[in-house]
Amino acid sequence: MRAPWLIATLILLVSGCDDGTSETGDTGGIDTDTGIEAIDLDGDGYASEADGGTDCDDDNAAVHPGADELCNEQDDDCDGDVDEAAVDGELWFADTDGDGFGDADVSVSSCSAIAGYVTDDRDCDDTSGDVHPGAGACGFPPTTRPSRRPSTPRRTATSCASRRGPTRRTSTSRPWR
Repeated sequence: MRAPWLIATLILLVSGCDDGTSETGDTGGIDTDTGIEAIDLDGDGYASEADGGTDCDDDNAAVHPGADELCNEQDDDCDGDVDEAAVDGELWFADTDGDGFGDADVSVSSCSAIAGYVTDDRDCDDTSGDVHPGAGACGFPPTTRPSRRPSTPRRTATSCASRRGPTRRTSTSRPWR
């Protein structure tokens, strides 16, 4: 006579019974956002929207409500917006006077350029296009040809004090005559 356990094992194998887990190993659970019990295919704690959950991409564990938004042209946090307030976005500074230099106190993070914003934050007076580091203001020397005599940069109302201080000549600078 054959062992009864062997017959029971064969019956289970033929009938297709398994250990209760899905192909991904997930047994289901409660969606951490909605409280709905459903299968979570990517194991991130959120059931797919198709199953009544809140995960907008249940094939990618990095995509779910509350995830950090990244500059990758997809909705990582399932809020319907793409790349907004991305943690790896570049910092852009408001340039209200259009001189190419921005205000360090007015910034926004973005994955791409924004009209009216620049990446250079050295403008000490963003209300005047004539006052900026390239014009010899803000404690920086002008970007044009230097005079023949060395001089100490003066700080006046139109040449705001720089956060970084005046620039210094290096040994590779053209010597003064």
